[in-house]
Amino acid sequence: TYTSVTTPSFTFTAVSNVSTSLSCELFLNNTGYGINATTLNATSTTIIANSTLSDSLYSWNINCTDSEGTYQSTPRSITIDTIKPQVSIDSITTTVNSNVVYFNSTESDVNLNSCFYSVYDSNGNSAKDSGATTIPLSNVTFTCNSNPQSFTIGLGLYGDFSLKVYANDKVNNLNSTTSNFTIPTTYYYKYQESANVSNQTRV
Repeated sequence: TYTSVTTPSFTFTAVSNVSTSLSCELFLNNTGYGINATTLNATSTTIIANSTLSDSLYSWNINCTDSEGTYQSTPRSITIDTIKPQVSIDSITTTVNSNVVYFNSTESDVNLNSCFYSVYDSNGNSAKDSGATTIPLSNVTFTCNSNPQSFTIGLGLYGDFSLKVYANDKVNNLNSTTSNFTIPTTYYYKYQESANVSNQTRV
């Protein structure tokens, strides 16, 4: 279990054959973090950690005591993570007479989970790719730290764009960074020349 809550709640059900209520205590890494002295038998009960937990992996369990003795639940794990991933765009490469863009990025987090990117035009709208369906280049997933990545700007588009790269961890702590790049006008004119040639009619 992963959470960014530093005083998380822990739910359990204690069952006794001899008592209608029990005294139950929450332990994290063998340290007590809260007691419910009137836990009802066979009833779902929640104990909230009574002090703030720092970012770390914890082993937790519940100890319950009835008239016959004390019993310990099976230990389980919980990870507290309040820190956003680190993400940077290290380079963006464009080529004259081409609408293909390459980029390198770095993402890091002890619980790193996923990475994705979006591309925007100078008006802040999602840029389109050059596929047959011109899909927006929005929230495109990729393997974190797998470089280089590439995408293709829609045919005939040129000018200023921005690339936004996101990194997400297992708690959904999300971070992002943005960098600008330009598709040169020389690509646009090359595209126009190509389109004109293909549209000519032979006599």
